[in-house]
Amino acid sequence: MSRIKCIIVDDERIAREGLEMLLQSDNEVEVVSICSGGLEAIEAIQNHKPDLLFLDIQMPGLNGFDVVSELDPENIPLIVFVTAYNQYAIDAFKVNAFNYILKPFEDEYFYEILEKCKRQIRLQKKDENIIKLEQLLEGVGQINKQASPKKFLDRILIKTDSGVQFVETTDITAIEAFDYYIKILTKTDRYI
Repeated sequence: MSRIKCIIVDDERIAREGLEMLLQSDNEVEVVSICSGGLEAIEAIQNHKPDLLFLDIQMPGLNGFDVVSELDPENIPLIVFVTAYNQYAIDAFKVNAFNYILKPFEDEYFYEILEKCKRQIRLQKKDENIIKLEQLLEGVGQINKQASPKKFLDRILIKTDSGVQFVETTDITAIEAFDYYIKILTKTDRYI
């Protein structure tokens, strides 16, 4: 599986650096952008299309909820709010946040959340791949339906001593190997 693309958004430099340090220790995660504000975050999300977003809530200008509201609903990454304020937890889950981390937090707790995120992203990608495969197979099925069905021969042209003759396949009762030739037996005749 390709690495999980991640964006960090926090207006506090120390918080950004701390998250970056924790994420860099995981080989499955690639931090593709680090943002200090909401507008910058929206642009980075549109450009990088991350799988995972660690998002602060209280920031000058656009807050974390404003950022989420500006995103394309079809392409929202997995969101983990990272904030010092517990009063936003219910609102965070109303916008389909995957998790909510209160600052300050222990590294072990962060890594537990990160593992849950990675499992969820793997499941989502697996589901996306299954959907793509189903669509591909549906397309192949449509092509097969459009193609004309194979038609079997109704008759065979056989060379005889007197010229050529058509034999209806429904009249053939047996076909046998005969030296370098074949013998075709019908209800009334034999051909070599």
